[in-house]
Amino acid sequence: RDVLGSRGLGDVYKRQTQKYIDLRKTLSDEEYRAQIPPIPANVEPNGTYAEMKEIGSGSRDWTEGQWDFYRWMYCRLVEDVEQQIGRILTALENSGLADHTIVVFTSDHGEMGQSHGLVFKSRLFEEATRTPLIISGPGVKKGVVDSKSLTSGIDLVPTLCDLAGIPVPENLSGKSLKPVLTGQTDKIDREYIIVESSSGYQINDGRYKYTACLLYTSDAADDLI
Repeated sequence: RDVLGSRGLGDVYKRQTQKYIDLRKTLSDEEYRAQIPPIPANVEPNGTYAEMKEIGSGSRDWTEGQWDFYRWMYCRLVEDVEQQIGRILTALENSGLADHTIVVFTSDHGEMGQSHGLVFKSRLFEEATRTPLIISGPGVKKGVVDSKSLTSGIDLVPTLCDLAGIPVPENLSGKSLKPVLTGQTDKIDREYIIVESSSGYQINDGRYKYTACLLYTSDAADDLI
């Protein structure tokens, strides 16, 4: 079985990126412009956040054309991921295992996408900290969207154990999402979640967020609310 190391993954990224660089050359300007996602409404930093634009790996001093290409390229790469997910789901259907399999789609972080003039997961803004979490499988209600519960990646192990009928290991920080997924309740009982990254940490109770942001220009952290 082949295992991709960091160098192997880097080669994959380069190939996929080059594929869309080449694709762009085949599109007319009209075709290309029609595919570019809209500019985020909050593209300009404001207030205390303005000083953050020049700090960290997420800052880019790009032209309008470069920003357009970045957003276009990102959507093309997302489409690649969707195609691979489709291959997995098709294989499950063809194997007869789909009705007996729990499928989870999630991510470890979001993407700034030019919001606040930033890219990557560079700051603890909503665009970077809000991640997708889609779960399907036996007993999971279909077509239900939960926008009330505060969830985190630490909830995956207790949730999967609970759904599979396996005892949940003791002393886990996460919570099982099974009650929401199966329709027993409409919200997980949780007061807040904690988010951490190299740029700082955040406490989020669903309504308010307290963020301690490390600006790297001093030894002290600047607190942003």
